[in-house]
Amino acid sequence: MAVNLQTILESIRQKASGLAARCESLARASEEQEKRIADLTAENRALKEQVEQLKTDNEFLIVSHRLAQSPDEIVRSRRLISGWIRDIDRCISQLKE
Repeated sequence: MAVNLQTILESIRQKASGLAARCESLARASEEQEKRIADLTAENRALKEQVEQLKTDNEFLIVSHRLAQSPDEIVRSRRLISGWIRDIDRCISQLKE
């Protein structure tokens, strides 16, 4: 009977040791996956920001090409719009006075 109990206890110890090792392994794997999720989330956020910037750039290009068909006309249109903006800013500052 004593031998049988010792065998059972030894078997339980081995199983507990194996379970503890498995638990540690799973905890490390979980930490690695959490880090990977955090990295992918940050990358996703950066890519979304890049997409938004590219959408803005694309819209600007579409509008600029609608305003003018050639690069020279685009430059002229930009200068014209910049002049209008300066005039508006000047008018706003005069209204504030």
